[in-house]
Parts: sequence; C-alpha cells; structure tokens
Amino acid sequence: MTHPYPSASDADLFNIDYDSKINDIMIFLFEYQCAKINNQKYPCVLQKFNQLDIAATYFLFDLIEERLPRRAKLLFAGENYQGKRDSVLEVIAHIGKQ
Repeated sequence: MTHPYPSASDADLFNIDYDSKINDIMIFLFEYQCAKINNQKYPCVLQKFNQLDIAATYFLFDLIEERLPRRAKLLFAGENYQGKRDSVLEVIAHIGKQ
C-alpha cells in the first residue's frame, strides 16, 4: 500500500534540494566572483530561484535580510512578497548581466 504522504526520508531529500538551491543563490548574491563567472551562473541561479516554493522563498528572504545593511534591511522588510521577489530578481539580473 502506498502512503499519500512522503516519508521522513523523502522530506529530508526534498529539503536538501531546497537547501542546495538557496545556498547557490546566496553565494551568487553575496560572494564576489568575476563577471565572466557570474554571467555563466546567471541562467542556473535564475532557474533555481524560480523553482523555490513559497516557504523556501520566504526562508531565502530571511537569509537575505540578515545580510543587508541597516537601511537596505528596512526597505526590504517593508516590501510584500512580490516586492521582495521582484527586488531579488532585479539584483540577480544585475549581477548576472554585468
């Protein structure tokens, strides 16, 4: 008999996938890399960001907010979900297309 809910091990694998995607996005956003590498990573990072579900996206927003300077943190915190999403996409595009 198959169960309608994933087992704990399935859930762990699911979370590891999101953790890996979030880690790759955070590295892209906050660690310096030359423009050539950023251009190469841009499509992959954009795809990973778009694959995150809403819970993983909110977790990413929290991690991003922790790394921002005070004024930027206040502006970012004041945005709604779509505003934060648009801001992150804009930064990803800026970094990836330099």
